[in-house]
Parts: sequence; C-alpha cells; structure tokens
Amino acid sequence: MSDPPVSGFRLIISSGREMGSLLTAYISEWEIANISSILNKIKWSETTHVMFSNIGVTSATNPALYSGWGSDAYTWLTEVVSLGHQNGCKVLCSLENDGDGALMGIVKSSSLRAQLITNLVNLCNTYNLDGIDIDWEEIAAYQGGGYDFLISDLYNALNPLGKIVTCSGAWDRLNISLSSATKVAFINVMTYDMTYSPATSVLPVHASLTDTEAGINLWINAGFPKNKLLLGIPFYGYDKNRVTILYGEFVNSLSPTPAQNTSNATSIITGNPNRGTIAVSGSEWWNGINLAKQKVDWAMSQGLGGIMVFAVGEDSFESGYSLLDAIYNELIASGGFVHGSSHTASFTITELPAGKSCQVQIQVGTVLSNKVAFTSGTNVPVSVPITMPAAGTYSVYIDVYMLGVMVAAYTDPNQVVVT
Repeated sequence: MSDPPVSGFRLIISSGREMGSLLTAYISEWEIANISSILNKIKWSETTHVMFSNIGVTSATNPALYSGWGSDAYTWLTEVVSLGHQNGCKVLCSLENDGDGALMGIVKSSSLRAQLITNLVNLCNTYNLDGIDIDWEEIAAYQGGGYDFLISDLYNALNPLGKIVTCSGAWDRLNISLSSATKVAFINVMTYDMTYSPATSVLPVHASLTDTEAGINLWINAGFPKNKLLLGIPFYGYDKNRVTILYGEFVNSLSPTPAQNTSNATSIITGNPNRGTIAVSGSEWWNGINLAKQKVDWAMSQGLGGIMVFAVGEDSFESGYSLLDAIYNELIASGGFVHGSSHTASFTITELPAGKSCQVQIQVGTVLSNKVAFTSGTNVPVSVPITMPAAGTYSVYIDVYMLGVMVAAYTDPNQVVVT
C-alpha cells in the first residue's frame, strides 16, 4: 500500500481546554530579508499559527495597506502562507502601528476604519490568509476604545468568512477590554522586554520566569479567560547596552548548554554575513532551552492556551539547540497524552484527484477514530478526534478512503507516548 501525500501531521494537546495547546510564532520581514533561506529552515509543522509581521497603514488619513519592504513583503507573505498550509499551520498577517499614530488616525474615523476593514478582508482573500493579528502597542491604542473598535469591526467582517482575529497583549497593561476578548481567538502576551534598564542592571534580564508569571497574572487577575492567553517567549537576548543578539547567534558563537542563559563574551560571531561579528559588553542574557521549558510547564500548570514565540526565524537550526523544538516537545510532555484523554490530529492531505468523496481514519494503538469525511483536492486540511489508548508508546497510522475503498496508508514518523 503506498503512502498518501500527508503533511503537517500533529496531535494537538487538549487536556479538556476549549482551544487546546497552541504554539504560535511571529515571522518578520526583517528575518526573511536578513537570514539566508530562513523560510526553508523553520519547522512549520511544530506551530499551530504563524503571524507574518507586518503590514501597516499608509498614513493617518490613508488606510491603504503598506509595508516598508515594498512588493517583497507580498512575495514573502505568499511563501509563508504556502509553507504554513502545507504543514497544517494557520497563517495570519499582523497589522502593526509603527508608533507614528497613523493607525489611530484611521481607527478614530468610522469611514476610514470601514475602508481599512475592507482592505484587510481583501488581503485575507487575495493571499488565502486564515485571519488578521493586531499588534498595536501604543498606549493610545486602548485609550478611547480604539483597539476595541478595530477588533469588533474586524471580527464582524472576518468571522462570517471562517477567519479569525487575534491580538498582542502587553506585559504591563491591559490593552483590550474583556468584551473584546470574546472576539479574538487568542491573545499573544508579550512577556519580554520587561523591566530591564541598562542604567541599573548588571545583567539584561528582560524575560525572567518571575516577571513572565507576573505579566500573565495581570491578565488572569483582570478576568481574561486563561485559555485565550498565550505566554510569549523571546528568541533573542541583549547585552548590558541593549545590543540585540538573536538566540541562533548565541548558539553559533557560544554553543551554550541547555541551562545557560548568560555569557561574558565581548563579541558574538553571528554566522550571518548580513550581521557579521557583533561587539558586546561582556554581560549578555537570553532565554535558554531549560528556561523556555520551565515557562511551558508553568503555562500548562495554569491552564493557559499555549505559547507564543517571537520570532521563529531567530531560532537556532543546529541539532539539539532549537528553542522551537524544545518548546514543542515540552508542550507534548506537559500537556500529557493521558490514557482515555481526548485529542485532535490535524494534518493536510494533498494532491488526491479533486472533487471525490473521501474519508480518513487514524489509529493509535488499538484505538480507531471515527472516519472523517472530506472532499479531495489540493492541500485539504483535516482534523480527526481521537481518544488515547492505554499507557504505552505507539505509532500513529492514517488510512485514506476514496469512494469507500482504501486508497493509501501512512505511518507518522513520530511516536506518541501515552501515560
């Protein structure tokens, strides 16, 4: 029996929570432009959602969408959507304000805001996006209800199309209202760049576990649903003078241990021709593998919706060093594939003859899922509920049927450990 073209297979940990454990990731235009072949290095199948960062508005009076990278941004967006969807990952475009007040000017005008919403809907339709992320970080964004107006209008436009709205959340303030939380699929809480001041700190600790917990608890204590809060983990660090060093650059230069978060280096050899060797202060700090895993464990213990990373292109792609791998694997371990628990397998089936009535069924151990119907085509996303069998280590099998006849079988290379 031949293998069907199945891609992006993963079991999503649900543990009884409404949304399951999400692993969302920002990918920036800067990363794509400055890190060679970055889009081909990322393990898209380990993420549930990717936010392409970013698109803005042209001016405070012109809601036309704009990127400082010009037409390249839309070429990159097309590539990200293709790679994400091939691997069962939803792709959103992030709308950001660059701090010049332009977005507020648009949002305050009901007519200009309506034009912006139309432009964002058209963007989703043109590039086959799964939704829009709003990354509006100005304090003014939530003063006078600007953020809420934008979220509400965008939700009303996208929800009937089966598309979602998400947003970023600050670590030190609530930038959307509780009523808006009902309209967003999740909130990416930016628990990084916290508290650190070069003038007062020996080490540039900008995303400690303690501060991260405090940033998330701000939202929890205000009554926001835990399962809509995603804990942000940075894939970069600083030296004492706030020079930015990407996590992958720390690895290239220092080969740190999983427990290591600090160094006293005076230069970082980035391994990137566009970045070269960076002179640093001799006092650097970042989130290493063990710290990232501790954050995952805490997030799961609190019942949060999952983890957000900023930004996935800044990871290390050397074997044994990837933060994304560590977070993904810890989500699986922390979420607990417990015998009898319910989960969802998500994947994409590609290139079967179009327009045929098909079914797919998965098997874990002795447990067979119900058959889930779908119509064949190119890159068809499929989700199949499955209950975990007795404790043990199992392969996962996928059988595809067309017109009632099994046409292919597939074995996922990753085994599932059930406790």
